[in-house]
Amino acid sequence: MSDSSPSPQSPDRPRSRPALSPAQRVRALAAGAFRLLVSLELTVACLALATVLVFVGTIAQVDMGLYGALRHYFQSFFVMWTPPTVDSFLAIIDSLVRRTTPPQPEPADFSLPVFPGGYLIGTVLLANLVASHFYRFRFSISKLGIWLTHFGLIVMLAGGLLTDLFSVESFLSLDLNQSKNYTESHRQAELALTDVSNPDATASTDTAYVIPQSRLQRGAMISDPRLPVRVRVLESYTNVGLTMREAGMPSPPGVPRLDGIGERVSWIAIPESNRIERPNRAAAVIELLPPAAAGQHADAPAPRLGAWFVADGLLSQDVKIGDKTFKLSMRARRYYKPYSMTLTKFTYDRYPGTDIPKNFASTVRIVNPEHHAEDRSVLIYMNNPLRYMGETFYQNSVSNQETTSILQVVRNPNWLLPYISCAMMTVGMLLQFGTHLSRFLAGRGGRGATTADAGPATTSATSATFSTAKPSTQASSLVAR
Repeated sequence: MSDSSPSPQSPDRPRSRPALSPAQRVRALAAGAFRLLVSLELTVACLALATVLVFVGTIAQVDMGLYGALRHYFQSFFVMWTPPTVDSFLAIIDSLVRRTTPPQPEPADFSLPVFPGGYLIGTVLLANLVASHFYRFRFSISKLGIWLTHFGLIVMLAGGLLTDLFSVESFLSLDLNQSKNYTESHRQAELALTDVSNPDATASTDTAYVIPQSRLQRGAMISDPRLPVRVRVLESYTNVGLTMREAGMPSPPGVPRLDGIGERVSWIAIPESNRIERPNRAAAVIELLPPAAAGQHADAPAPRLGAWFVADGLLSQDVKIGDKTFKLSMRARRYYKPYSMTLTKFTYDRYPGTDIPKNFASTVRIVNPEHHAEDRSVLIYMNNPLRYMGETFYQNSVSNQETTSILQVVRNPNWLLPYISCAMMTVGMLLQFGTHLSRFLAGRGGRGATTADAGPATTSATSATFSTAKPSTQASSLVAR
């Protein structure tokens, strides 16, 4: 009897793949990752995710505000979601079963990533465009249009990232005939200690010592050789609500007896505002101490000079340090300029018969002694900004019963990149479509000439065939007779 079992060489037996070495596995994984990076599917996925992110982020501005939506959806690598606590979740389920109003969920102590953020999508899309372009296209004159179009898109994406990282927005608020040599931040504050003991100094030449809000953390001791005092932060607030304190009311718990206006003001911490129309009011309770002696530790104990409550919007308070007088205040962060601007005229036009604004216009006088002793007047109005010294001044709004002009100031070192990228893509698409159109027209013209040359000969041959066929038919008829 013959054995019917398959032989070792039978094709029915599956062949085992040889084991890959660790180096080969790494190369295989790298090759797969590179194929994914340069794939068209990744491009489409990034564009689809970006579309969803823009839609959801735009809708979220209604509840979260502009700045909150920007940070949560676009200025992050992942969109984070904070789930409710277990007890809160069970209470919500119970209310749904009972058909009652669900309680407000209590957030848990952790957050989970649920969607890619703007930074991640933009970075992956930029890497995909660069890698796929150099992998798929070889430079030639005939493909110059494709190269320009792709590079224009790459420049646009890179410009958006650079603008987000390096652009600075501030505002300039001017009353009629008021002059300023600085703009102010919308979101950041600073603690200022201004030396006003020099009678010959002016508001633009006073010496000011400033501490950024980011360093005003609760319990921090701020010591610097350039500061005339040491600053201990007892309390720090991102946003507070203020009311006048009734006479005889004690200070808030944990706050010592305060000097200056703090004795007459009561405050309460409120959630941070992310809306342009409702700016935050930063505040702090600070204690001033003499500067540390040479070789002494910054936290060395010393008799305090006093404790003050400072908040953005409150009047500055007088502080005596040695034989000098200082003004202590919390204010919006200032960006000082080598020039000054004075509002000489302001107009606010409305549409006839309505309160709808038609036009804001500010005439400002620019004085810049460091730039050829410049002294000139400029008109700024809606859709006609002023570009000066690397900044753009837009007419933004009006306040104080139409007596104060507010200019939006934007410093963007990359403001030319969008124009450059659009020009590159326009020229690239025109070259690409023009090249294909010229080839199409040239090919069509060649086929038309060939058809025209062959037409008469074919017609003659056909006519000859019919002319010879007719006598043959007649001859056949004669023979048949």
